[in-house]
This record gives sequence, structure tokens and C-alpha cells, in this order.
Amino acid sequence: MGQALGFYAYPIGGEWTVTETQIPELKVGDRIIAIDGAPIEAFYSGNAKYLFASDERFRRRQLFESPYLFPLRFKLQLSDRREISVVRTAPSAFHGSEFKESRLTMNRDVPVIVVPSFANPGIESSAIEHIKDVRKGAGTCA
Repeated sequence: MGQALGFYAYPIGGEWTVTETQIPELKVGDRIIAIDGAPIEAFYSGNAKYLFASDERFRRRQLFESPYLFPLRFKLQLSDRREISVVRTAPSAFHGSEFKESRLTMNRDVPVIVVPSFANPGIESSAIEHIKDVRKGAGTCA
């Protein structure tokens, strides 16, 4: 049920645009117009009640980050008339879960802690350690 989609898409300029993909036939920049023949906006509207966010913009961004809303097998219809079959087989992972820790860098004399994602609690722990290091004056930069 929780298998990943193998790609992400977000609404950009009013079009659902692929932003990351592990599916060879699907390219970054492809625009999705339908899922299993249903217009993408109809698919989104039917599932929006299951997406929780502080505003509509973030709710829309969550659609392709929520694989449980999609069937195990489905077809994407793209704006260039191609159809891509998607089979959800990969283990589910939150977008950004590939990041394991934060980084400490310097901008002139100002320490900057880079937090690449909030999907992994370990990143928060590493950021807290960087803060402690900076307070002690022992911060080293990567």
C-alpha cells in the first residue's frame, strides 16, 4: 500500500510538472494531464481531503508525496500525448528522506546550519549538535 511512486510532480505555472523521476520513460519537466484517463485536476480534487497542509499551495505539493492515494498500477497521460505506465514497487520513502544529517557552513564569519529536509529526525539531532558546537566555539565547517 505504501510503495513509492518512483517520481515526484508539483504544480508549476498551473501545470503538474515532473520534478524528479526514477522511471526511465518519464523525464523531469514532463507535464501530467491525466491519471488513468481522469484529468489531473479531477484526481487532485477527489483526493485533496486526504492531504493536510497550512494552505492550498502546500496541499497541492503533497499530492505526489502521498503514494497511498494512487493505485498500485496506473497510467500517466502527458501533455505531449505519451502514456507512461507506473507500477509502485519501491519501498515508500518521504521526499527528502535520503538526507541523513545537517551541515555547518560559514558565510563570512556567520555560521550557517543547512537543514536539507525535515523528513528524518536524525537531521534535527545533527542540527542541534551543530548549534552546541557553535556555542562552544568549536564549530567546524564542511
